[in-house]
Amino acid sequence: MAKFLLIISTIFLLPLWGSVRSIEERLLSAKSGDYIVLEQSKLFSLLLIADLSEGHLILEEINVPASQKKKSESWSQYYKKGAPGASSHLLHEINLKEHKLIRSYSLTKRTFLAADPFLTQLFAMPLSPIAREDRKRIGPPSLTESLDTRKIWNPPVVIEGKRIKKRECLAYQTRWPKDETLLSRKFINLYFDKFRPDFPFPCWMEVSDGSNTLKMRCVDTGSNLSPLPHHFPMTLPAFLPNFGRDTGGLVLTLSRDLPPAKTYLFASDLSSQPKRTLPIPFKAEGDQLKISHDNIMRLLSKEHRYRFFLILEGHPEMMIDHPRIFLFR
Repeated sequence: MAKFLLIISTIFLLPLWGSVRSIEERLLSAKSGDYIVLEQSKLFSLLLIADLSEGHLILEEINVPASQKKKSESWSQYYKKGAPGASSHLLHEINLKEHKLIRSYSLTKRTFLAADPFLTQLFAMPLSPIAREDRKRIGPPSLTESLDTRKIWNPPVVIEGKRIKKRECLAYQTRWPKDETLLSRKFINLYFDKFRPDFPFPCWMEVSDGSNTLKMRCVDTGSNLSPLPHHFPMTLPAFLPNFGRDTGGLVLTLSRDLPPAKTYLFASDLSSQPKRTLPIPFKAEGDQLKISHDNIMRLLSKEHRYRFFLILEGHPEMMIDHPRIFLFR
């Protein structure tokens, strides 16, 4: 269930296209504090836009059994109390520019979770509007009239606990590709509030295989819910063992990009007595640290052996050592 809800939570980040578009081309309009609450099989799921900046989205997901949530308590109140009784409390980081799920972390278990491969597949799926003549209608069809005059069905819209009557919604559809998952070849219908064009979440969703339909009921939506100060634990990259060259300079390569903190590079001179530690200027480009030829010649000594290491500002205990010794010749 948790994996299925994670898939669904990313579907909710689709925009309102006027024609067929891919999710990769989306223009996300979410704001920090936008949220939705879903219910299925007596399990509630609160999805909150915790942060959106520089192309990175932090999505907070809380799953709680209905028996653990007071009916008289608003979802805003429940969240601000720290979501007591929740069965899982997760953070997901999504790179919107590269359309990748970067990491998922369980605040409940205090551990990182494996990235779900369904999500990267989802980003490439097309989304198209459902034509008015194909929309669901209210009541049974007429057996005598050729023209269907029934009113178009719209799902219930709930905003901060209040049901909005006679709200018109926009309907869109996509279809999961054929694979070995539970969603294989199923149609996914999404209904968005027409009068909140900048709100990222749908107010109703259905997954259908043509004969059976699974409905995800929305029990609440809203904005301006101030996210609590939950954070991913800091994790550090590692140096790859090889040394590279770039226009005469030295290149040190990491297993991934550096975290967004000021970083200092040092070289420990193992050949000097006593040993010296030298600060080394560098230029970071993605997962590479580039040391210019001029700085190498100015700071390092011929035939000396050096061990490079990184330290993050404010975290002197977190040191990244290079696994190999560099001999300068």
